[in-house]
Amino acid sequence: MSEHQTSQPLWQISFTVENKWADAFVAELENAPWLTPIAITVREQDSSAQTIEVAHPAGALATTGAWRIEAIYDQQLHLSQIRNTLLPLEDFIGTKATRLRMEILPNLDWVRHSLKLLPSVRIGKFEIHGAHTSPKTASNITPLLIEAGPAFGTGHHATTAGSAAALLDVLGRKKGKQRVCDAGCGSGILSIIAAKKHNVQVWAFDIDPYCVATSRNNAAINGIARKITTFQHSIDKPLYVQQKFDVVVANVLFNPLLNAATRLTAITAKRGTLILSGYDRTQFRRIESRYRSLGMRVVRRYITDDWITTSFSKISNH
Repeated sequence: MSEHQTSQPLWQISFTVENKWADAFVAELENAPWLTPIAITVREQDSSAQTIEVAHPAGALATTGAWRIEAIYDQQLHLSQIRNTLLPLEDFIGTKATRLRMEILPNLDWVRHSLKLLPSVRIGKFEIHGAHTSPKTASNITPLLIEAGPAFGTGHHATTAGSAAALLDVLGRKKGKQRVCDAGCGSGILSIIAAKKHNVQVWAFDIDPYCVATSRNNAAINGIARKITTFQHSIDKPLYVQQKFDVVVANVLFNPLLNAATRLTAITAKRGTLILSGYDRTQFRRIESRYRSLGMRVVRRYITDDWITTSFSKISNH
């Protein structure tokens, strides 16, 4: 598969600092008024100049050694801008960044490139993998090929895992043919999990046309396109499908879930299930309170790391 080319290159600046000052230098780059980096990486550097990548921020840095800071920008910049940005901090702490360097990165689709590094992931009785990996599954495990690209949903994020677990629990208990709606489908991973092993018909939508195309493609390569209807739509707008769904799943973000509460509740059938994810331990009470006020009852919470997935049952016809 040839790699998709981006429309413009990226610029990377890098320099070395003492470990104890790494956070301060990162803050200077993040707060620079002239341009904000789209990504910053901090690497621990040993005496042989080999590097070990450490995601930033990740709490306290190590207490010894030198650190290499790399910042990526989507606009052209000059070393003089970086030097002028770092100079006040250097003067204040009495030490300077060394080995300052700027380079133009290869013109790759970096999202797709990074996805090639992801291993397969197990969700229930499914093994989610990309085209770059060959799943090694037991006879009772179903492999699913998911090519996410810029669309959200490789199975690695905690909200995807929580949503999938809730979806499999609910569909495992329900009898007869089920109508499922995947609101904000991303790569289509939840739609495919629902359709692959259960007697369901799925309607899936996303506001992003790339996600719609990606979801359709993933359904086709997994052999279940006929069971999933995918279309472009906003989660906070009335749905053109004139029916209610036995199961609605929405793994999006906190604010869209609050704003779309009336819509998502309205398309959930009475005694149907609504599965929400995309919020953390500090936010779930607001989400649950809002949906309770619309006739939903909390049935179960799934907690993965700091992320919450809530399964509701509809008890009234709001």
